[in-house]
Amino acid sequence: MVICELRSIHFAPLLVFSVFLGAGVAVADPIRPAAMVQAGVELACQAPTSMHFEQIFSRLPGLENSIHSLHNLDKSGWRAEVRVGLDMLFIERLMPHRSVGNTVVRYEEGPERRPRWMVVANSGCLVKTVRRLDYDENGVASRLHYLDANFEEDRVMMELNPPIPSHSQRKGISVAVVDTGVNYLLPEINSRLSRDDAGQVRGYDFWDLDRRPFDLNPIPSPFFPTHHGTKIASIIIRQSLDATVMPYRFPRSDMSRMGDLISHASENGARIVNVSLASLEFEAWQGFLDAAAEHSELLFVVAAGNGSQNIDINPVYPAVFSLDNLVVVTASTDSGYLAPYANWGVQSVDLIAPANEIQVMDFDGQSKWVGGSSYAAARVSGLVACLMSQNPDMGLSEVRKRLFRNARRIRGGRMVKHGFLPESQFNGEGICGSEKQPLRRAEAGD
Repeated sequence: MVICELRSIHFAPLLVFSVFLGAGVAVADPIRPAAMVQAGVELACQAPTSMHFEQIFSRLPGLENSIHSLHNLDKSGWRAEVRVGLDMLFIERLMPHRSVGNTVVRYEEGPERRPRWMVVANSGCLVKTVRRLDYDENGVASRLHYLDANFEEDRVMMELNPPIPSHSQRKGISVAVVDTGVNYLLPEINSRLSRDDAGQVRGYDFWDLDRRPFDLNPIPSPFFPTHHGTKIASIIIRQSLDATVMPYRFPRSDMSRMGDLISHASENGARIVNVSLASLEFEAWQGFLDAAAEHSELLFVVAAGNGSQNIDINPVYPAVFSLDNLVVVTASTDSGYLAPYANWGVQSVDLIAPANEIQVMDFDGQSKWVGGSSYAAARVSGLVACLMSQNPDMGLSEVRKRLFRNARRIRGGRMVKHGFLPESQFNGEGICGSEKQPLRRAEAGD
């Protein structure tokens, strides 16, 4: 990761008063958020119940503290929200009398509740995790610090929005990967990005609205972000030696931007759009539907989702949209059975592809075994990219026919519209004849 000069920590506008001997003047000292978080952990460890916390809460440093909320968690612990001036301190004590219990303390700044600190301690109040977020001048999270138990030494510092390293242009079939972004600091990914003649990466971050679509999903927790798009991109570029990745970070903060994203991909020369995303809210995908219908020159390869359900009955979006330029894919075992978690639908899902246990490159550059319909869709996107590179004039209708014509009957009964693309279709003797290495681990009885 890129290591840069660290920005100073923001000090909350919170005051304590110390009296200097001889002067007799009260002087205001700022309370650092780090000190408040440390004090919060210590206080929580002395309070097995919410009643105990209420009795000793005044020991927190500062004069502007007040309890915003305090309640028990169904006999499993307690949770408190403490106002610290304009900021908020969150304390959660879970199962304090059990070995599996822990204490979680978070500090959020300002009226917008911007996450800054998080600490996790075990049931014995031994600090296990300390993390701090920094923000850039635009208010975008820029660095995540992994500190030691004394809140001092950086164990790791992760850049969250680093610049894209330069690289020469690579020709190929551009696949727009609409996901959480990609880790373009990895040489294997950076060398396969789609670039214009000036070397500028074709792609965009429609979440933060900048030109750095770095792989980051803070929704589960900004202190424990997840990464998905790098794995998807690694499958596509391994499936097709002629594919280049046009990385997009999907607009989770405002899904109405999906139409602009698709237009951007079309204007920049994408041929395929991989969408390994799914949700239950139609309204969130209305912009996608309108734009996908308008851009009939693009082939959209979409994951069916992993809810173990028939999406003909229980719709999942965008997989259930009925468009001539959309191919919906779900996951199978190598043997051709539907993966146990995978969605299906005779009307909504077109293909099933082996993706129950395949090898990918993870965010950290290490190999990892994964499974899911997201990866099945990525395999098909890579396969189509390979097919298009060998047949540049082939239209989308013929591409779809070629895919569907090679699908076989699914073991266990008809569950998708066209059938199963076996592993043989993804290797050197399949639809495309790619020289890529197989991405699967052999299963017992395969």
